[in-house]
Amino acid sequence: MTCSIVITQHCIAQMDPIVTDRPDQTESAATVPVGYLQGEHGVSVDISTYIKQYAAPATLLRYGINNTFEMRVALETQVSSLNSYGVLPLAIGIKSRLISCEAMELSLITHLQFADIASQEYKTLHNALQTRLTAAHTLTDFWSLGYNFGLEWDGTNPSPWYVYTCTNGFSLGERLGFFAEVFGSFQPSVNEASADAGFTYLITNNFQFDIAGGYTFDGGNVFAGLGFAYRVNTRPNNEK
Repeated sequence: MTCSIVITQHCIAQMDPIVTDRPDQTESAATVPVGYLQGEHGVSVDISTYIKQYAAPATLLRYGINNTFEMRVALETQVSSLNSYGVLPLAIGIKSRLISCEAMELSLITHLQFADIASQEYKTLHNALQTRLTAAHTLTDFWSLGYNFGLEWDGTNPSPWYVYTCTNGFSLGERLGFFAEVFGSFQPSVNEASADAGFTYLITNNFQFDIAGGYTFDGGNVFAGLGFAYRVNTRPNNEK
């Protein structure tokens, strides 16, 4: 989720600007407008003491079915410094808008990850369910708050990961946004916590660039990424 772009909606006339689920880890509560196809693409690097791991690229496609639902397809490839390359399991899902008002939005995201639709080395034992409740609050004209809570299975371990995120988004003008975020996941015997921050820049209401970086507290990993997002009306005669 990019909270700053939600705030920017009040700053630019014409059509509401694009709201994305990248570059932070907090999924936005907003759904894609009806009839619009939204693509979100990025590359990232994750550096630890022993290994460099890349996602090259990560793609999320979103399509607005109606005012309540959007369809989602997520695909990610990975390249490692250990000469490993492949496609991670394909995920298909839906976002359902539960509440939408001036001060708050609340949505539920559910993905099903397919174990066999992946490169051989990245296939999992089982299909896996991932679900998140995502919320966004507009606090002031330049500040918004977003957070997620969810359960995610990895297709191998029968126990789910409990996922949480919290991000603050700030508008630094009509087109520039900044966010700072904490996020993590845990099981009864494992806890992973991280923080990141970054910027978004709105080229047009339908095209955005982003850059972000962060740190994992437990393992000392450093990660960074950049990407872009766009939105296309597949129904030219459809009114927003």
